[in-house]
Amino acid sequence: MQNHYSSLEEISSFESFVITSHISSYHHKMMYGLPKNFKKIVKNDSKEAFKINAKVYHSTVTGKSLTQKSSELFDDIVDHPEKLKAESQFIKQLKSLKLYPNKEFPIWNEHLELYNTLEKNNFSKGNVVEMYLFLQGNFVINDYKKLINLNFLQQRDYNIFLILFHLDSILFKDNFQNISIYKYLIIGKINGKKKSINHRFWNLVKVIACMESYKKIGISYDFSKGVPKDEDGFSLINEEQAERIKYSVRKLKEKKEGAFYLSHLYQIVGAEKLHQDLSCFNGFSLTGLWLIYIYSIILIRPESMIKNLGIQDLDSIFNVFSTKYKSEGTNQWPSDLSDY
Repeated sequence: MQNHYSSLEEISSFESFVITSHISSYHHKMMYGLPKNFKKIVKNDSKEAFKINAKVYHSTVTGKSLTQKSSELFDDIVDHPEKLKAESQFIKQLKSLKLYPNKEFPIWNEHLELYNTLEKNNFSKGNVVEMYLFLQGNFVINDYKKLINLNFLQQRDYNIFLILFHLDSILFKDNFQNISIYKYLIIGKINGKKKSINHRFWNLVKVIACMESYKKIGISYDFSKGVPKDEDGFSLINEEQAERIKYSVRKLKEKKEGAFYLSHLYQIVGAEKLHQDLSCFNGFSLTGLWLIYIYSIILIRPESMIKNLGIQDLDSIFNVFSTKYKSEGTNQWPSDLSDY
């Protein structure tokens, strides 16, 4: 597979993505942030102390240390925050993943352009009002003022939260009848269910892999049977690739691995390179799904106000965006994906 990373390189790539996209000049927090109950190794407020404490916290959460490349990148960002002011790092990563700009979705492009300005200007009141007026002008938000308002739009994480729901509403509109994939992934963090984000994402990967596989032999997969079994998801790849991905999935389920790799997602659906369009799914949908999955892991921290939202709130936010985009897909996701 072209653009395939070695295991070490991809771990570093994933860490770098998290560091550069989730740290801004106003948010020196890595991964999940530093919670108040975390016992600092170095007890002062210097940059050097923050670097050490953040890396130790990362190790306690993930069970492994940052790679040297990622550690150096993190240090550079903390030492030189001015490098992040030219462009939102979140937007920069969307560009690198080929998710923005997109000719098919001009409103999506405008949403991200406004967010870029919003973050660069430290969420100034004037830019927050511009964002609110954009959302009001393009989506029906007046009935959801408790969920989309000026106070919430001053928060970086909440803006990204809305952007992810916007992306969620357009990813599979040509493939499936609309349900919220983002809601399915984060619901465990919201209501405390046991099934992990990695477990839920693996279910989605199997559905996509089976649908792509059956398409190539000219038949439709019967998803009324529910989420496919693990062994049904590997028909498009060779034995060596399958063993590598099975090992990674096993580590995810054992909570010994941080995340499912983007290259593994493309391999399992039979792609020869990253961002490739396939028989059923295009690169925008596959990469966008992976982005939503990654942010399901890193965005909602223990102290996040997003954790106070209920299932109906998540449905309402998804509906704000999904009603703008007519779903042309006829396939239905397996019903057990709605079993929260």
